[in-house]
This record gives sequence, structure tokens and C-alpha cells, in this order.
Amino acid sequence: MLLLFAGSAALAQQAVQFGSHQIVPEQNLKKLRTERVRGAATPTLQQLDPSFKADRNFALLQFEAIPTASQRESLRKNGVELLDYMGGEAYFAVVSNRADLVKVAAANANALVPIKPEWKINEHLLNKDELPEWTKATADKLKVTLGYFPVEQSFVKAELSKRGITPKAFSQLVRVCDLEITSKDIEYLATLPWVASITMAAPPQELYNYYSRIISRSNVLQLSNDLGGRGLTGEGVRVGIWDGNVSSHVDYGNRRTMMEDEILIKDSDSHGMHVAGTVAGAGILDPKARGMAPKAKLYTYNFNMQSNGKREGEEMFECFKDYGISIDRKSVV
Repeated sequence: MLLLFAGSAALAQQAVQFGSHQIVPEQNLKKLRTERVRGAATPTLQQLDPSFKADRNFALLQFEAIPTASQRESLRKNGVELLDYMGGEAYFAVVSNRADLVKVAAANANALVPIKPEWKINEHLLNKDELPEWTKATADKLKVTLGYFPVEQSFVKAELSKRGITPKAFSQLVRVCDLEITSKDIEYLATLPWVASITMAAPPQELYNYYSRIISRSNVLQLSNDLGGRGLTGEGVRVGIWDGNVSSHVDYGNRRTMMEDEILIKDSDSHGMHVAGTVAGAGILDPKARGMAPKAKLYTYNFNMQSNGKREGEEMFECFKDYGISIDRKSVV
């Protein structure tokens, strides 16, 4: 019975996805709550894990459930700042060395662990697999994208220059930079606490369209309640599309706003048009071609970095801020 119970508890523990890696953090704060009930002494941050050495430590913080507003405020006052959500009820976090771990655990936190270098590196780079040609800058250097925690761009540049590395492109908004570096550089950079991830550079875009109204079951959701559906049409929803150009069409009429128009329809094999129709086509010309959200509004951009010098992530942030998009659709390989 005890073995069965232990197995059930392990299954209940949430995994966290780090790019291509799946991590199940040690539940050290959950254990701390139990030990406190028994009267055990509270460890310091360094006693919890010797890897925590700095005044501000970048860490993975996992909770029993998503923290409430009051729990977030309690954490903030205790020197814990939550950053990106990682899934599995876990966040990247900045943790002060002076943080009271009892208070952190009391905010329903189960695990507080340093981020290991091997978690940061894409598995193909980590395992030194045979990589696609588009990742190879020279005979000994690879094209990679480095993600970093909230530090100044000037700090990142200074740290990279110590290694003789000059970034090819930067985005402080989404905290990434493109590099051409050796495998040794990758291993070294992953050990630095301010580095969050190292992945292969984005591949050249290829034009596929995998999704459809039928496969997604949106045709069922569009049915009225009387017919067993949910009556969902996308009305009131704003969608961003990053693809080739999307021109006017009777199937989405004035529901489309073109924000960027540099990848011509003929150059993208009309792929942007196909995607826009799949997402929000009204099915006027052909009822079988009705989209997943036939009353949604579209804001259309081009994929990759165009003449405005902005990455898709930056454009998505601006579109959310300025136009309130609810969801985005980017065409990828």
C-alpha cells in the first residue's frame, strides 16, 4: 500500500518543460513545510542548495497551484520576483539571498531549484547531434539564439565580449540575441546565471498549412447549443497572423487589417491567404471552406524580421498592447 501511495504521489507531481527538456523539480519547499511542523530549523537559501551564491539568484520556482495576487505580493515583499511562466505551475524567478524560505513555502511553493546548465541547451546542441546546414555559420561555429533573464543589454554585451563574442542581432523586449559561436562557447555560456536558454537559430521558413476547421473540431464548436455545439464564431476575438501577405477577400471583408506587406502573395505561394481563410474565412464563396472563427478580426503581419527590424515577438507584444489581440498564429516549419 505504501509503495502504491508513493507511486501516485510521484505521478501527481508536475513536470516543467525547458525547451526540449522535461524536468521534475525536487520538492524541497514542500518537504520544508513538513519539517517545520516537526520543529526543524529553517535553512538559508545556500543551505537549501549551495548553487545559490549571488544576492539575486535566477531560479525555478514551482507551486502547488498558480499563486494568487496576495501570494504574489507576499513573495514580492519577501524578495521573490516571478518572471516567465514555464508551465507545470512553475515560473522563472529572481530570489534574493535574504528571502525567508518559510514565507516562500507558505505561498504554496513546492520547489525552489537553481537552473542547471544542461537544462538551458537545446538537446541537439547538448548532444552534439548532426545539425542541419542552416545552423552552421562556419566550420567551427554555429548559429544560435541566446535567451537571457532581466538584465541590461549593455551587461549582456559586456559579458559576451569577455569571451570575444559579438552579437549579430539583439531584442531587449523579448530578451534574446543571435550569436555565431563554438560548441565550447555554448557550454560556457550555459553556466552563467543570467543565461536562460541556448537554442538553434530559427530555421528558414517553409510554407505548410497543417490545420483545418474539421481537425480542430471547431466545426462542432460553431454549432448552436440546440445542436450540441457551443455557438462559438470568434465574434469579438482579435487574431494576429504572421505569414505572407494577406490581401482583401470577400470571406473576411473588412475584418482584416494589414499591418505589414512585404512578402508578396506570389512569393509566399498565397500561404498567408490560406492561413487567413483557415482561421477566419466566412465560407461565402464555398461553405466547405469556412474558417475556425468566421467572425474574428484579423491583424496580418509577415513572418521573420522585415524592414522594420522587429522580430515577431516584438510585433506580437505591440499588437497585443495597441489592438488587444487575443491569440496569434505564426506559420512555422
